[in-house]
Amino acid sequence: MRWIILLGLIVPFSFALEITEVMYNPGSELGGNYNEWVEVYSNEEIDLGNYKINGRNFDDIIINNEHLVIAENTDKFEEYFGNNNSVLDEGYRIVDSSSFSLDDNGDIVNLSNGINEIIINYSNIYGNGNGKSIEYFNGSWVESLEVKGTPGRERENTEGLIIRLEVIEDLPDIFSIEILPDESDQEGIQIFPEAGKDKEITVRVNASDYDSILIELDNEIANTSYEANFSFPYYKEPGNYSINISVFKNDLVNSQTVSFEYMELIAFDFFPNELNFNQVKKGKLSGEEYINLENKGNTILDFSLESEGLFNGESMINSSYLEYGYDGNWSLFNEILDVNLGPDDFDEIQVRINVPNNINIGTYSGIINLFGIRG
Repeated sequence: MRWIILLGLIVPFSFALEITEVMYNPGSELGGNYNEWVEVYSNEEIDLGNYKINGRNFDDIIINNEHLVIAENTDKFEEYFGNNNSVLDEGYRIVDSSSFSLDDNGDIVNLSNGINEIIINYSNIYGNGNGKSIEYFNGSWVESLEVKGTPGRERENTEGLIIRLEVIEDLPDIFSIEILPDESDQEGIQIFPEAGKDKEITVRVNASDYDSILIELDNEIANTSYEANFSFPYYKEPGNYSINISVFKNDLVNSQTVSFEYMELIAFDFFPNELNFNQVKKGKLSGEEYINLENKGNTILDFSLESEGLFNGESMINSSYLEYGYDGNWSLFNEILDVNLGPDDFDEIQVRINVPNNINIGTYSGIINLFGIRG
């Protein structure tokens, strides 16, 4: 026959043997994991000589209308749960089973002689290292009221309802979280990058009754008492970013998440600031001069060059004779050149001039305006 229970006990009415108490995790103050024990009870005479506990033998004994303790180590049991006089004279019988062991995280207790089998399946909710056992009482498994449990005797049968209450600490309070600078009047928090320069972002937490605060931004973590400063790269992609705040008190934590919008920045630098084509004959194509570009914003850029032309007194080279190129592709001024220059990247474009025939000789000069456009 086989009976299996979950935090309870099921046996046929004709079978008198039952498991009544389990000390599966005594804790270090009561001898530790080598001082586990199981209490069984029978209201009639039963020979336990062929029984095993979790497949392990224990001393042969006949139980008769009594509580019996099967101990992992009788000497240690007597020291911690008996009267500590090195004699098994506790008023109930104790037998030794030095080979069985119970898991602190939950396990089964199997008492069997190969024909009759009693199994309980326990969790670690109760009696886990706090010096208390778990007892079968009024049809269910409960934590013992007494430290050390009640080995060899019944739990006191109280008439009232057992009440359990766990008092815990309050979570630490978070009153407010401030992110600086907030550079817009719009709803939420907007932060504008600075061209080619990391942005300093300050996070201040107003909390009470706490031990420490962790603030996390973009995988950077600051352990602080109330304020943390972060250097946020200017080239970070525009969009929303989260800041995770965890306020600790002992083993408790109160966590909140806030966010800010990192705004788009179109910014670039270029050099040199003057292009000199030297001497070019009328009707000829000049050589190429290079403009070096650096993206100091946080979005991909294409470029456009504009000019009103080159002038020598009343004579003029119209902007339609000016060309700029990238990667072998040439465009007229005022057209967009597909550069796709990423944030924090460098590249270069070329400029050349088709010198017309119908102009005066002399030195021509003018202004080129360079525009970055979101790519």
